[in-house]
Amino acid sequence: MYISKLKDINTAELRNTNEEAAHILHNVITAYNAIIQRKQQLTKQGDNKPLYVLLGEQHDSVSQKIAGTLLIKCLSETHYAENAPADAAHKPIVAALEHPITIKSPTPLNDERGNKVICSQSAANIDHLLNAHFSKNTPLTMKYFQMALSSMQHRLTTIFSDVARHDNRTLNLPNHADDGIDPRNEKGLHIRNKHMSAALQKEALKHDAPLAIQVCGQAHVNGGEFCCQKYGLANIYKSASQNTFCVFWEESCPNTFGLTDNEFFISRNMPERYISYNLFTKDGQNINENQTGYKLEDQYLQDFTKALQGAAPF
Repeated sequence: MYISKLKDINTAELRNTNEEAAHILHNVITAYNAIIQRKQQLTKQGDNKPLYVLLGEQHDSVSQKIAGTLLIKCLSETHYAENAPADAAHKPIVAALEHPITIKSPTPLNDERGNKVICSQSAANIDHLLNAHFSKNTPLTMKYFQMALSSMQHRLTTIFSDVARHDNRTLNLPNHADDGIDPRNEKGLHIRNKHMSAALQKEALKHDAPLAIQVCGQAHVNGGEFCCQKYGLANIYKSASQNTFCVFWEESCPNTFGLTDNEFFISRNMPERYISYNLFTKDGQNINENQTGYKLEDQYLQDFTKALQGAAPF
C-alpha cells in the first residue's frame, strides 16, 4: 500500500538530501496516523457514521498542496482495509473540492475507463477540470493534484461542493436574498460552508462512505480571520452530530476552539513555499513573471519527486 511505501523511506537520509521533502513526508504520515486512530476510536465505540476530514490549506502553498495529495492518496489506497471492518474496504471514499458545483463535464466517461471508476460523472468532471477549465497559467501543483485525483477514481469519488459564481465571482444564488454577495466575507463564507457540508454529507450517504474529505481554505475549517468559529465547517458538522477531524496544514493560524485533542492535527515545520505568480493573469500579461514562477515551481516539484523516488504521487 502507498502509506507503507512512504513509511519505508529513510527520513534521516531524506533529510540530508531534501530537508523540505522530509518535513512534508513527516506531516503527511503523522496526519494519516491521527486520522486512522480517530476512525478506529469511533469504530470501537460502535459509531459507524462517516468521519469527515477537513483538509485546511493556503491555496497558494505548493508544499501544502503536495501534502494534501499524498494524504488523500494514502487514505484512498489504504481504504481502511487493515483497520476497519472488511466491508468498509469496498465502500468508496468521497472527496470534495472547493470548486463551484457548476464546473461539470457535459458527458460522463463512456470509454473503457468509465467502467472501472466509482462514478463515471465524477471522473469526467475531474478530467474536465484538468483539461478545460483552467488556462495554461494554472499552477503546476494544482494540475498534478488533479492528475493524481484522476488516477484515483477507481478508489474514490470526487465532487465539487462550493456555491456557483456569477461572472464577477460573487455568489450565484438565484431567487435568494443573498444573491451576488462577496464569497469571502463572513456571511458569504457561512453560506458556502453550509452548502459544502450539505453536498458532502449527501454524497457520503449516497455511497455509504466510511470517510469523506473536504479540501478547502483553512479559514473554512473552524473559522479564522474572515469567519467566526460557529460558522466553520467543523462546528456545522458537530452541530449535526457528525464526526470530524481537522487538518491544519498552515501551522501559523489554526483555530482549534471547540475541538478535542483527537479531532485535529496541526502541521509542524511545513515548508513555506508559495506560488509567486498571478493565478488570474490573462495569457500575454506579465508573461515573464509567470514563466519565472512556473520554472521555480516546476523545479521544486521535480526535486520533490526525485527525493521520494518511486513513492512520489504524481
